[in-house]
Amino acid sequence: METTKWMKYLLVWAGLVAAVIAPITGRSDSGKGVIIPGRFDFKTFAISNQVSLSVEDINIEGSVVGSFFVTNSGPVKSFERFPNGNIVIQDDPRDKGLPTDPFGGITQAGGLNAANVVVGQFYDSAAGHYAGYFLRNGDYQSYSVPGYAATALFSVNDLGDFSGFVQNLTPSVVTKAFVNVNGHVTVFTIPGSQFVEATSINNYGVAVGDYQDAEGLYHGFIRDAFAHLTYPIDVPGVTTAAGLGTIPLGVNDFGAISGHFWDSAVKEHGFLRLPNGQYLQIDVPGAASTGGGGLNDFGVVVGHYNDQNGNQIGYIAVPDFDHP
Repeated sequence: METTKWMKYLLVWAGLVAAVIAPITGRSDSGKGVIIPGRFDFKTFAISNQVSLSVEDINIEGSVVGSFFVTNSGPVKSFERFPNGNIVIQDDPRDKGLPTDPFGGITQAGGLNAANVVVGQFYDSAAGHYAGYFLRNGDYQSYSVPGYAATALFSVNDLGDFSGFVQNLTPSVVTKAFVNVNGHVTVFTIPGSQFVEATSINNYGVAVGDYQDAEGLYHGFIRDAFAHLTYPIDVPGVTTAAGLGTIPLGVNDFGAISGHFWDSAVKEHGFLRLPNGQYLQIDVPGAASTGGGGLNDFGVVVGHYNDQNGNQIGYIAVPDFDHP
């Protein structure tokens, strides 16, 4: 995209932020307002012979990460798509695909930052459990929060702070969210929930994520830099069906939030929540369903969609501010 257009996008985002007097983390917006169709310019992409492509995040440079099943039952590998369209497959060599590995190998990217540091989770075959990883210049380094059976990383900001979830498996599976800011780990949960994950953290320490309530419905939350939680965050018109709901997957430095949700007809859509609280719906033209992912500071959202033949394909959605 031309530099002048990028600059215009930044000015639009700055204007939206200036229009918001109260911080987005100061209240719940569950059930309020309406969602309107958003205008986006879409670019789509696929990986040869991939199954179930999942697109998770995009950095300020336009590089995209995600993962895919090699076959219908595994293994899982990750990829990075660079701005020039080149795609590199990522496969953590420490995952040996031992019989204890339920997928026969898993390297699942969750996010990346401006320095092209990629984070995710892999199955540590030697230890027999899931762990987080950092990928820097081709070097994989594992990360686990002490005292928990499993750790997954979903997001890393430009300062090196990161977020994800941890799990204890006994006496029952409990998943809690965590953030690591300035090297300090904070594990937290939402009252009454057995499943909470922090899917994104921006450069100001604001994190977003999702949790499951007692009825099995998913909601979003926002955790500000002072550890104040705002929840539930629900896209207007979201379904009340168990196992579905609102899943935030990205937050940028302007306070915009992206992700996906299922409407009252149980159809999946992407969404972009602007800093002023307005929700834009994301639907790839002709898609049977559209799933959302992360976003960058230009408001560019990534995700994946299913075409009418059931193929799962990646997309990059650039907001069209020329036609509001």
